[in-house]
Amino acid sequence: MTERQLREIRLDSCYHEATHAVLGYRAGFAIRYVSVETPDRPELRDITMSGITMAPWLAVQVATGLFAAEIAVYRRRGMERPAQAFKAWEQDCRDRELDDDYPDDDVQALNVLQRAFEAGMLPSVEAGYRGALVLAPLDLDHHWLAIVAVAHALEERGYLTGDDCVALITAATI
Repeated sequence: MTERQLREIRLDSCYHEATHAVLGYRAGFAIRYVSVETPDRPELRDITMSGITMAPWLAVQVATGLFAAEIAVYRRRGMERPAQAFKAWEQDCRDRELDDDYPDDDVQALNVLQRAFEAGMLPSVEAGYRGALVLAPLDLDHHWLAIVAVAHALEERGYLTGDDCVALITAATI
């Protein structure tokens, strides 16, 4: 890979993790730290928050944040995340769930929506999926300045404390 390609991948990770941090903070979750992989601290790759309880009543909000992080990467590149029908998305998630040791954001979203449906908090998993996909771009619009601020600080430093994030989010909030 070229130096430019590596920088683009790192910047994607910065926007992705910054979105988790900003939307998580705005949802009331505590941010301990945000990081992306750096040569001197590879163990901290892509860990953002703690204290997250995947309560069923938070399912759509949590799924929205998970989707928004992926959408933010596309937005940074001037693109839109390709639309995917629910059944195809669900099957892709189930396939990846079997193959991966750690579930990606879509798999986590499916799991939290499934638990909410089973708890009677959603009429269907598909309803939660559709709702979260509608809300994710709106959340990005509302918090984009804070996401950009955290992403660029993360790109520069590789690691931000929770206090660093809160300061950046607060300063960028209109």
